[in-house]
Amino acid sequence: MENSELARVKKQRILGMDLVRIFSCICILCVHESFIPKPWIVSELFGYGSFGVQFFFVISGYFAASAFGDGKTNADVKSYYKKRLTRIIPAYYLAIIMIILWNLLIDIQVPTDVLHIGWFRYFLFLNTIVPSHDYQVWNNTNALWTMTDFFVFYLIAPWIYKKSNFKKVFFLLLISFGVKIIYKKLGMFVFANVEWIDKLDVLLGASPAGTLYQFIFGGLIYHIVQEKKRIIGAAMIVIVALAGLFTKQSVMTACSIGMILVILGLNLCKEIKLEWVERGIIILSDESFHIYLFHVLAMSIAKIVAERFEQVYIRYGIYIAIFIIVVLLCCMMSDFIERIVRNNKVINSK
Repeated sequence: MENSELARVKKQRILGMDLVRIFSCICILCVHESFIPKPWIVSELFGYGSFGVQFFFVISGYFAASAFGDGKTNADVKSYYKKRLTRIIPAYYLAIIMIILWNLLIDIQVPTDVLHIGWFRYFLFLNTIVPSHDYQVWNNTNALWTMTDFFVFYLIAPWIYKKSNFKKVFFLLLISFGVKIIYKKLGMFVFANVEWIDKLDVLLGASPAGTLYQFIFGGLIYHIVQEKKRIIGAAMIVIVALAGLFTKQSVMTACSIGMILVILGLNLCKEIKLEWVERGIIILSDESFHIYLFHVLAMSIAKIVAERFEQVYIRYGIYIAIFIIVVLLCCMMSDFIERIVRNNKVINSK
């Protein structure tokens, strides 16, 4: 990235939010990494690494609201869709294809899908909508259950956030809680007598209807900041945190922390004097989505290679090296494919 390009990019982004993205990605990496024993401080700091998913949901909700809220008329829905979908679909499809090829290469016996949809669940973004008899394979392979939720949210974001304000988004939050409850009760009723479904309760909670409110929290924070509703914002974060504590719902706790992180990201670390540090933060933030997509696959490949070595430290070193190499290659391939898609004349003409 050239200096002029770096200057242009810096004007269009918030460095603190880049750090929040990186932190969220690290949290997810730590919760899925089990090959190398972690120091106690890492275990304590990232012990609730699954919260990173909610952090990403809140961040996505915030930026979607920033694009369409406050009565903005310059927000181009067509450009928004093009930008989001060309960012998500090429890299995501690449990840699914690589997972399929890896399973074939190491001869993993993937169970037959009862509904015979198979991998189309993922390509059609149905994996957290259509039940299966093996949740880990057909609904959450390589921890990719979130992709359907991101996809659906980005489809509806321009319409639910169109000319939004604090009151409208707060009302949307209440509606999203209702949607979650109704969807879950309806799903449990409809599939009550279907014995082959695996982890139905988890699936319903992980569906787009079950996670929509987590995105809406991000939109709420955007309007709290823009409309300077500091007291209301502080009260809401406390209420959400207490709700998570007393109901023992860690997702609510994660959302409250995510809201705090967004506020911190907006107000802290607006500029770093060391250019190479800024450059690194921007690159890592941009690649955090790709790292998320490929990290479980990279860990699987690194583990198989590293287990061939007997000495502990050599094994750990090989594991880290292979993980980094695989992630870098996957990021490079994703960036290359995304550039091809974005520069496609057919797509740009539509």
